[in-house]
Amino acid sequence: MNQNNGVGCGLIFVVTIVIAINLFTMVRLGFRDPTGECASNLKQLGLAMLQYSQDNDDMLPPRRNASGRGGAVVSWRFLIYPYTKSRKVYQCPTNPSAKDKPERGYEREAASDDLSPSYAVNSTQSGAQRLGPFEEHSLAVRRVAQPSQTFSIVESNSDCDDFNILSPEKFAQRANTSSHVGNLFSGHDYGSRRETTHHSNYLYLDGHIHAWTPAWALTKGRPNPWTIDNAPFSKPDRQKAETVMAYSDQTYKNFRDKDELKKQTLIWKIWRIHRY
Repeated sequence: MNQNNGVGCGLIFVVTIVIAINLFTMVRLGFRDPTGECASNLKQLGLAMLQYSQDNDDMLPPRRNASGRGGAVVSWRFLIYPYTKSRKVYQCPTNPSAKDKPERGYEREAASDDLSPSYAVNSTQSGAQRLGPFEEHSLAVRRVAQPSQTFSIVESNSDCDDFNILSPEKFAQRANTSSHVGNLFSGHDYGSRRETTHHSNYLYLDGHIHAWTPAWALTKGRPNPWTIDNAPFSKPDRQKAETVMAYSDQTYKNFRDKDELKKQTLIWKIWRIHRY
């Protein structure tokens, strides 16, 4: 009886610690729903895109240009900043690329454009052929066949302004030897513990959002969302896209496994302390 009571108390202790860890995580995130907040950020960015185009003869912002102070090169994030007026909308709290910096005025951004790279525009291209809606040159929204079927902004952890699904040499490897990221961010968990799938939020040009796994983002059973005419990829380009998305899938699994290992190690250490 005493032995059983000891085991029971030990289990209760471990469960209590697990709950405490989860509560700590919630407090650290300010009791926010990271998935919901990332989607909300995307909606605000999409609205800013539409407002920008309305004020610029139906043109989308370029991926980047030299319109910063003193001719500095700035990204689309900086170009739509007057419509967002907030650094927070560029930060996905679960994304390892999010940079928590204090709110600062627009004038101070002009020299550096150091807004968080949690999100990237769809700049899909094959060689010199432009397929996605964003490049150095602005594109008119009217040139997009179906805005409701075309990706505008994706969640990214590559520290880049854009995301080109047809560039495995850039987005299917780490950015550099010290970087732990370099691809699409697919860090939102859905489902039970045993059947968890990992999704990324995608903003379409018409402003709506959908969550897809890397595999489903490769046009299974629907128009190709990476191109402005929704045309399917050629076989060579399809292979490139599959390589990039496979890397995205594996990158997220590595993050998840690493976090799970840390949690298990912490619980084991606390359990040993409790026993002795």
